[in-house]
Amino acid sequence: MSVDPLRGVGCGFAFQTAKWLVDTLAPCIQQERSTAPALQNYTKRVSRELKGRRFFILDYAWRHGFNAIERLNFSAAAKDTASSRHLHTFGSRLIGSAKFFAPSSLLRAAWVDLRRPAAPSAQPNAPV
Repeated sequence: MSVDPLRGVGCGFAFQTAKWLVDTLAPCIQQERSTAPALQNYTKRVSRELKGRRFFILDYAWRHGFNAIERLNFSAAAKDTASSRHLHTFGSRLIGSAKFFAPSSLLRAAWVDLRRPAAPSAQPNAPV
């Protein structure tokens, strides 16, 4: 997506959508059928798969700092291995926005954030 303000992130979207396009069009081209219906399906898939990410990319680009949900997820990830893995799977595009922001995920992040205090340092014994 060309809306991405973060360096390099849009490359992943370009490769992913290119794969979807090839997967959608290849059967039509091989069987010499019209590509119009396949292109409509491709458009719907891109919209369905990436609309959540597009929303958060645009939201991030328009404001300074993280929103409350982002702060909650980053805070929980710093305190809990499972929350950290969940954040990683979203950041590496292994899951979409709907799964990342599912109510069960947000409840877990809130529970972790409330139950575990912030650590004074990632390396408590390191000289500062």
